[in-house]
Amino acid sequence: MAKGTASWSRRKLLKFSAVTVLLVLLLAEGIARLLFYVKYHGLGTSVFIQGSPLQEQDEATVYNNRAYYVDFEKQWQYNELGMKSRCGDFGMPEKKGNELWILLLGGSAMEGMGSNKEGEWLDITGVTDHPYSATIAYYLQDNLQRSYPERKVRVFSGAVSGFTLEQAISKYRELAGRYEFDWVISMDGVNECDTLDSDTKESESAYSRAYWESFPFHRWPLKGIVPITQHSAFFNFLKQGVYRWRLNARLRSAGSKGFPARKALADEPAQPLVFADGDARVSRSVSAFLREERAFAAELEKSGKNYLLLVQPYLAFRDSGMLSREEVALDHYLRLEMNDRYKNGFLRSVYDSLGKAGNPRIRDMNGVLKWPGWTFVDYCHFTRAANERIAGELAGFIFAGGNVPVFR
Repeated sequence: MAKGTASWSRRKLLKFSAVTVLLVLLLAEGIARLLFYVKYHGLGTSVFIQGSPLQEQDEATVYNNRAYYVDFEKQWQYNELGMKSRCGDFGMPEKKGNELWILLLGGSAMEGMGSNKEGEWLDITGVTDHPYSATIAYYLQDNLQRSYPERKVRVFSGAVSGFTLEQAISKYRELAGRYEFDWVISMDGVNECDTLDSDTKESESAYSRAYWESFPFHRWPLKGIVPITQHSAFFNFLKQGVYRWRLNARLRSAGSKGFPARKALADEPAQPLVFADGDARVSRSVSAFLREERAFAAELEKSGKNYLLLVQPYLAFRDSGMLSREEVALDHYLRLEMNDRYKNGFLRSVYDSLGKAGNPRIRDMNGVLKWPGWTFVDYCHFTRAANERIAGELAGFIFAGGNVPVFR
């Protein structure tokens, strides 16, 4: 202790320490604000937005991606409507006469998620979330722009992680009142409630609300951390730094050891899938989902929209002869940890029912299940190569005016 403070009382020492800490924090915050300005200048975001969760409450769809939020590594940004976009492309443009606009709807697979970070999916694959330049939306726009050199093509991704078909429809209605889209393409199915206790819309809506309320930032400790990071660039950088350090350490550890989880799971025998055959709650869910698909198709037809409503594929039903080494491990892990008889029964029944629907623009993507090469990075999300191939099929379908088979 310095000689000049040896005679200070404990109270005076505490005050001096508090002031010193405060000054250090103010200096750190000032430096962090300067770094924040350099990093995010011109991107339309703020300390509050960057320090907030990725999703925010939304009256129309229960929740939505947070407008203007920028990925920490600047691989993507949510635009003013919460659409995943290229960094800096955060404003919705005004449509001009000869432009071709396509709206994509759905959940995390359409949005561009990599391996789920919960559980061992990421440890098996090492595939993090895709940058905007590796999403279905990006590849589709690039493909169509080459097919329509005389027109400006814009593909907008209205997909949000966790969205159900009901939320996708609400998103469409919200956007359709303000923007004129030439095509609407939705990919849904995996996020649906697979056991409805009643045949009412309230039951489906309650499922989405419960999912929103389950997000970690609604609970401690994040509930207490978020209000701090929303107002402090320093503490937000600190939070992000810790998160990135842990994620990178996890990836380095798995990669340096040759992905031991992948090897161990691939060598395990595959457990049989289980199905809730005959369960009335599953049947209600299937009927509700198909009814929503048909109603959405009728709504789009009535408004003169070109459309394609897809039911996304699920790893559990992948052709076993086409599995990559990574997918063998993923499939075995799914059967061990996510072998949900209700989910399996719901999806199998939906796939089986689509062939009898009689509408060629409401269809499954089961052709993806037979694609050679690494396709899935967990139970339903895709590799970059698969995203590009899916976009190619969609581009061909659009270019042919919807008059060719797709995902056969």
